[in-house]
Amino acid sequence: MKKLIIIVMGMLIAGCATSDKALLKAVKEKAPTSANAYIVFDSAFVKVKEDGSYIKRTHALIKILTMKGKADFGSPSFSYTTKYGKVQVKKARVIKKDGKIINVKKDNIKDIKVPAFGKFFLPNVRMVKIVYPTVERGDAIEYVVEEVITNPPMEGEFDDMVFFEETEPIGTKYYEITLPQDLYYRVYNDKEGAIKFHKNGKKYVWYANNIAPIVREPAMPPLEDVSKKLLLSTVKSWKTWSKWYWNLTKDKFSVNDTMKALIDSLLSDKRSRIDSIKALFYYVSNKIRYVATTMNGKKAGYEPFPAQKTFRQKYGVCRDKAALLVAMLRYIGIDAYPVLTNPMIRVEREIKTDQFNHAIVAIKDKNGYTYLDPTAEDIPVFLPISEQGRGVLVSTPWGEDLSYIKTLPPEDNDVFVLMDMSLDTLGNMHGKMTMKGSIIDQFFRMMVKKIPPEQLKSMFASSIASLGNEASLDTIYYTDPDDFTKPFNMTMEYTVKGFAMKSKDKYVFNIGGGAININGRDPFSLDKRHYPVYFGVPMSNKSSIFVHLPRGYVIKGGPDTMTVDNKYIHYSLNIEHQKDGIVLTSNMTYKKSLIPAKDYKNTRELHNKWLKNLKTNFILERQKRR
Repeated sequence: MKKLIIIVMGMLIAGCATSDKALLKAVKEKAPTSANAYIVFDSAFVKVKEDGSYIKRTHALIKILTMKGKADFGSPSFSYTTKYGKVQVKKARVIKKDGKIINVKKDNIKDIKVPAFGKFFLPNVRMVKIVYPTVERGDAIEYVVEEVITNPPMEGEFDDMVFFEETEPIGTKYYEITLPQDLYYRVYNDKEGAIKFHKNGKKYVWYANNIAPIVREPAMPPLEDVSKKLLLSTVKSWKTWSKWYWNLTKDKFSVNDTMKALIDSLLSDKRSRIDSIKALFYYVSNKIRYVATTMNGKKAGYEPFPAQKTFRQKYGVCRDKAALLVAMLRYIGIDAYPVLTNPMIRVEREIKTDQFNHAIVAIKDKNGYTYLDPTAEDIPVFLPISEQGRGVLVSTPWGEDLSYIKTLPPEDNDVFVLMDMSLDTLGNMHGKMTMKGSIIDQFFRMMVKKIPPEQLKSMFASSIASLGNEASLDTIYYTDPDDFTKPFNMTMEYTVKGFAMKSKDKYVFNIGGGAININGRDPFSLDKRHYPVYFGVPMSNKSSIFVHLPRGYVIKGGPDTMTVDNKYIHYSLNIEHQKDGIVLTSNMTYKKSLIPAKDYKNTRELHNKWLKNLKTNFILERQKRR
């Protein structure tokens, strides 16, 4: 009986036996409240051949509930690369809420170049876009789209990643694949077992019903890391992927006489191996522009341009810059290799799918591999902080297993703030703040080079404004961002009028601070969470604040010295009273890159306890004369 239900479901949502009556009934079903759209069903049927080529047929029915839902789903698009295959729309219709069905005309189905985004313009990447006419709230859109891949990236192999959760509710999600090869697969993030599985010979089926939407939370991990998902692949070993990419790149590493002359000049005064590596890294990262105008070769999107071409044209994407740096390093006898990685999402180890979207470089030595990202401009180190802990696959002739870049301890991902503040007799505050640390060094160094000075000052003036209603940034200055031999630091001088409330012989003021914001949102703002708090990397935020007090005043009240600690956070506040002021030393350390949802409540209580104490007002009173 179970098998029969699966077969009937598959026939219905495949469009093989779909009747307009059945679709109208599905559209009229009550949609979940508070949704912008309701994905009535979303199905995919894949047929793979022995050589890895395949046809994927996708059939979806989506009910539009709000204007946002119309904006998000009213013009679906499907991208493809001309080097691999094509996409065709087999059916596109609007099903009106009154039951009328309107077929989308051919003129409303566009096959266009993908618009340029950022530094990238890729003419051999195209997009099929469906523009639905007269879609209103309560209507539904239907499409059947066929993707035909005749030239798979890896011959004879197939892999896919299928998400069973979206930010809108789903009635039914269905995925079916038939193939002659052995298939390796695994479902992730589905503790409750919502995704069902059935196998019949070489046909594999996964499906789920009544899927609630993912509700975004502040500082949550990427959706790809938390969504219920299916990974499947015919590739048995990561070493297969590693050797495959090496064979794509191995003939790209030759250098010509012009390149040799440039390398020799860059290294003419270098006396150590590490200084030589840095010189070549800084050249490729800062002198070769990170930009693309096409995708090269039969394996477009994977295959880099020859190093000589990238060197000559002085630009390229990650794989081009990586190949160039590998070529330059190998020329001077450094054992270097290209690396596949993904700085955005977690690369799952168990199923060997193509989860990569970025290429960097690895240098092999007796201790293993050192990783370098030549797309990282304007930073003094080889890797951006955001790439710590990321999955990497070094491409070698013998093949490597998937590994992960080391995550540094929080004290190595730090911010240090030194503040000197003077409170005058009118209650105004005059302050000087200097910021430094590895996070400052990477992000601010790049920022001051990319943003015009006036715009930069305006940005930081907005931050200073949080100190008071009449806070103003007087000046801002910083060390040379091009000097990688010295730590970068930035200093701001500012004034806050009316910083302290004055009443007869008393001043009341608050130092504030202690909150952390990620993408402008407080990760501890919710009473409870479904997903972890995600910081990206462990980190430490330390500050030392000296507050000069008006002469003749003493502190009669204020925050207490305090420490809160668990296995995820360590917060401390120390207050030292000196003759002419007070020194506040604080440390906010996030020991791990994320806080699981099950441990959020306790951690939030500690965070709020510490924050409440930190925000306690200081009270100054004039000393009584004896």
